[in-house]
Amino acid sequence: MEKMVLAEAEKRILQEFENFKFLNGEMKKEERYQYLKEIDVKTEVKAAYAALMRIQISTLERHRITEVIHFALTRNNTKEKLQIYYLGSSHLLLLLYLPKQLLSSKEWFSNLQHDLKVQMGICSFITVSNCFTDLTELPEIYQTIEKMQRYLLIDGYGSCIDETDILNRTYTNIIVNKEELVYFVLQKDISAINQYLEELLINNIQKSASIGVICEIIIRLALILEEIRLEYNLPEKGRQLFDTVEKIHKAENVDLIKTIFLSEITELVSRIDTENIQYSPVVRQIAAEVKNDYQNNMNLKTLASKYHMNTSYLGQIFQKEIGCPFSQYLNNVRNDVAKNLLLTTNMRISDIAHKVGYSNTSYFYRKFKQSYGVSPMELRNTKNY
Repeated sequence: MEKMVLAEAEKRILQEFENFKFLNGEMKKEERYQYLKEIDVKTEVKAAYAALMRIQISTLERHRITEVIHFALTRNNTKEKLQIYYLGSSHLLLLLYLPKQLLSSKEWFSNLQHDLKVQMGICSFITVSNCFTDLTELPEIYQTIEKMQRYLLIDGYGSCIDETDILNRTYTNIIVNKEELVYFVLQKDISAINQYLEELLINNIQKSASIGVICEIIIRLALILEEIRLEYNLPEKGRQLFDTVEKIHKAENVDLIKTIFLSEITELVSRIDTENIQYSPVVRQIAAEVKNDYQNNMNLKTLASKYHMNTSYLGQIFQKEIGCPFSQYLNNVRNDVAKNLLLTTNMRISDIAHKVGYSNTSYFYRKFKQSYGVSPMELRNTKNY
């Protein structure tokens, strides 16, 4: 009998979610109102709260998702109305309707979270909205609590947070020492690299930190690895910046992010031939000049004349020692500066292009994407992510 009840509950919940497509936010206000009316959902309520529950998959092994839903639905008292929508994978959208506002909605959902843990062994992470009364606002509310799910990285399973928690988080500017990391990579010192990542990703991240702190660190680390691949002419093997970002997006804690980066860096270390990284004096001088004067019009012919060398010969030794043509090296340096400006300023992309030495914005877009696998605009959007 119980199995039949659960089967019916699963069928009903899946049907409800199938009809709940307005969550994507594409409907206009009038369309949302009409849609809710058609599925017999009140648009105005006394007090409502939305929560997004992410269940830890490893704790779900002995139960079906419908058993979790059934447990949550049957623990309500008569004054509460709880609706649950299965969003696929391990995510549940919970809508709580009440005759009046709660003193602490976070406490209500924390109690549900605790009961699930104690009685079913289910571990979860919950993000809770502020109180609202208009159900047509649900798409925007859902987007807010969905974005708050990023804090799983910092808080971990077993935590329940609301919008007030997010407002009270602090942003601390943590410096990612590129030179130190590159030195460890060239020394092939895996132990030092591991300690570097431990200090940067584990010891520096506090529970009171804003998610922006860890996002900033992740982006900078990913870009440093990309720069190492470019500078030492390492084959891509199909890898690009977004491949690393995509792996990290699926991570559920900072320890896993550290493991991903350590694996990426270890793979890089194995491919770098440090014995061949020996630059002649003229190549070192040109490289230093490029880094100090990249914004000006530079070319190999002018430099060859300056150093009293044949242009073709200088180009050959530069490519042999650096691993890429002079023009590509110049673009790499410009792109590195542009990348930092994209991440740390609100300058227009066309202004950045001219500031770093590109006279043509379209050419800048093309060369930047060749270097990093993403366009300047996509990189700036990655920072927001």
